[in-house]
Amino acid sequence: LILNEMKLDIDKKDLSSKEDTYKQTMAQYRSGIVPRLSMLNAQVSYEAAKPTLISSQDSVKNANNTLKYLLGIDLEQEIKLTDSISSVELVLPEFNDISELFEKNNLQLQTLYISKKMVKNGMNSYISSLTPSFSLSFSGSTTFTKEAFEEDWFANVEDDWKNSASLNLMVSVPFSSWIPFSSSQVGLVGSNVALKKMDTDIENYLQSQRLSIQKSIDSIASAIASVEITKMSVELAKEALVLSRDSYKKGGQTLIELNETEKGLLNAQYQELAAQFQYISKMLDLEELLNIDMNEIIKMTKEKGENKNEENQ
Repeated sequence: LILNEMKLDIDKKDLSSKEDTYKQTMAQYRSGIVPRLSMLNAQVSYEAAKPTLISSQDSVKNANNTLKYLLGIDLEQEIKLTDSISSVELVLPEFNDISELFEKNNLQLQTLYISKKMVKNGMNSYISSLTPSFSLSFSGSTTFTKEAFEEDWFANVEDDWKNSASLNLMVSVPFSSWIPFSSSQVGLVGSNVALKKMDTDIENYLQSQRLSIQKSIDSIASAIASVEITKMSVELAKEALVLSRDSYKKGGQTLIELNETEKGLLNAQYQELAAQFQYISKMLDLEELLNIDMNEIIKMTKEKGENKNEENQ
């Protein structure tokens, strides 16, 4: 939406400049200074700019409505953006740091690790079916040796009561599980194959995602370089506009030339904004890959960079 609004401002300025050119050329044509072809070319250029402006207005309207829809507010309600694309700090994450974060936080990788653990648990259950089981029990009792309803229970405790105890140890050996091609043997072999496949799948996924991480970092580096270049272009365009305005006041330039210079500054600012937007887009791709908020990545990278600078000093 921010980019579309900036593009709309540029198209408005462009249409205004082409209108001034057309009016000036028309006046010159009526005075016999320029041929009819020059006037017609200026008119065509002016008329051709109108659909572009209309398209930009539609883009702003559609982006505005999409944002309202995402926010869950009425389409008739007015909204105003207060944030700025250029407020996001430019940092270049280190590959090793990002790789560590990836292995800790990536959801797909965590799912693979859980699947491997489930396979390993199943394998352990088959192994447990092959091992002997042991059972140890202890029991004890005290019995009255005389008639319970005729004799006194506590007349002669030592002779009239009898104590007994037993300790039992039972060993169970699962012979059927050791038979070749039994369910336990087949399950154990199958689990072992599945475990090796999981290891291969995890390693392949790690390798492919490391490549994606490197590509993402390279894209971020390119975006940062574009931002720096466009910033320089904006500064040059600002300087050119100052000189153009000064020249216009002294009669050295026409209003059309001044408008073109102003349009050049708008274009340079748009390119800078687009480069900054591209940087944010690449950081959001990295955010999705790592399952970590983009601002946290920026903060972590910035802190590690500061720590390295302190160590070097």
